[in-house]
Amino acid sequence: MAHDIGDIAIIGMCVRLPGARDYREYWRNLCAGLESSSSITVEESLRDGVDPAILSHPNYVNRSALLETAELFDAGFFDMTPREADVLDPQHRLLLEYVWESFEDSGYLPVTFDRDVGVFTGRTASNYKDWLLLNHEDVDMPSAYSLHLATGPEFAATRISYKLNLPRGRRARAPPLPGRLLGVGPTTSARIRHCSSSGSPPTR
Repeated sequence: MAHDIGDIAIIGMCVRLPGARDYREYWRNLCAGLESSSSITVEESLRDGVDPAILSHPNYVNRSALLETAELFDAGFFDMTPREADVLDPQHRLLLEYVWESFEDSGYLPVTFDRDVGVFTGRTASNYKDWLLLNHEDVDMPSAYSLHLATGPEFAATRISYKLNLPRGRRARAPPLPGRLLGVGPTTSARIRHCSSSGSPPTR
């Protein structure tokens, strides 16, 4: 039996962009016409391994869009050891922070939320695992399987559900391109399936 699931409301969100720690600051930057990218000196580029020949090319743009405080991940807050945080893909760390902040922005907390929660994630390709393997002298490396769990995109949603103790509905969504609003479609489909199986509309 078909059910009208009604409108989908986005009641909480989190963004972290260059020059903006949240969507409110991002909007203020847009209204003020602020430039959020920053210049990188030649010395900084060379230190980061950029080929000098590329630096001298007339079409090379020596600017970057950097996230502030990306290195301030609170491992203890998510019940992780510093060693676990070191090998965890930075995108996974940010996702954990984003989900927690989105809950806070919505007025709910994972520890008290008693309704089903579905997690859909999207992320870009990452070379963090390769970087770890090349710089393993500086990192206390785990087993190959643990490294796969820490860097594989298919484990992001499950980790979020586990670390935040979200009730039921754990599902990974790992497309080859950034997620953006891709979660809205699967979320709607999941609600429709829930209605079909339960015989009544789910609580919103």
